[in-house]
Amino acid sequence: MEINHLFVYGTLQHPHVWRRVVTGEYQSAPGHLAGYKPSHINGQVYPGLIEDEASFAEGLVYLDISDQDLDRLDAFEGPSYKRIEVLIDMDDGADLRCHTYLYIGDMSVINGMYWRYENYLLDGHDHFLSGYSGWDEVR
Repeated sequence: MEINHLFVYGTLQHPHVWRRVVTGEYQSAPGHLAGYKPSHINGQVYPGLIEDEASFAEGLVYLDISDQDLDRLDAFEGPSYKRIEVLIDMDDGADLRCHTYLYIGDMSVINGMYWRYENYLLDGHDHFLSGYSGWDEVR
């Protein structure tokens, strides 16, 4: 069974970022992932998802994503992230198999602090949109 749902926990939760990467229209629903933590990456406004048994990641699940848009999302995330299968606890009580992006890059830049979407909205969103250099590569 092919999985075409994606759990996002970082900048892709924001509609402006999401729409700059994908071309399709997708429904989304809130959920969380136990055993993982979105962690601050030193010098960046976006997180890296790392394994952490005592934590969980909050985010959105985008449903039924096309293969072409999954390819765009892979390009957006780049070589420091690996798409993996996970089980998401949906806010409606259901469990849903999804993909998400696990950070596999240089672990020395992960500082272990929990990355919060609310703080990104206050301090980093505009900077990210204007500073990200890979927009052309994902289109």
